[in-house]
Amino acid sequence: LKMRREVKEIMATLEEQLDEVKGILDKAITEITGKIGELMQQIADLQASLGNLTPEQQAKLDAVKAAAKAIDDVVPDVPA
Repeated sequence: LKMRREVKEIMATLEEQLDEVKGILDKAITEITGKIGELMQQIADLQASLGNLTPEQQAKLDAVKAAAKAIDDVVPDVPA
């Protein structure tokens, strides 16, 4: 009986810790998704002005595209 109680306590603690980690991961996913959205909007804004870009703007566009690609490569795709 005592061992059963200890196992239940351990499992309850584990569940709490897993819930905490899940919360952290959910927050991170939300933040990452938001950042990707911001980068994608910057890319769209810059692409809308293509043809009118200065070399500096083109360099910034290339840097933003590279940053978006790097983030996308790190974050696994969500199944459709």
